[in-house]
Amino acid sequence: MLAENKAAQLAAEQEITQLREEKEREEEKLKHLSLQYQNIKNWADEFSEASVDTKKMILAKMIEKITVTRDYDITIKFYVIPADFYGGIQEVTLSGTADRNVG
Repeated sequence: MLAENKAAQLAAEQEITQLREEKEREEEKLKHLSLQYQNIKNWADEFSEASVDTKKMILAKMIEKITVTRDYDITIKFYVIPADFYGGIQEVTLSGTADRNVG
């Protein structure tokens, strides 16, 4: 019975160690995400306060091509690789629901 209790205690201590390590990894991720959020927020603030000409220049440096189909699907191809920020996509497609009988 004493051996069983010692084994259970050892297993519990190992689990606690693993959980502490996992907690530290999650805290590091949270710090990284908070820093990214702050950077994006700062960029958004700077962009919103910029002149129209500056905004056009920034967008021209970021966007390679915008394609709009007859079905109002919009595809945007970026020079800037969003994967650098989000680990993901290089192209975004939006499906529009615009009223085609305008005018």
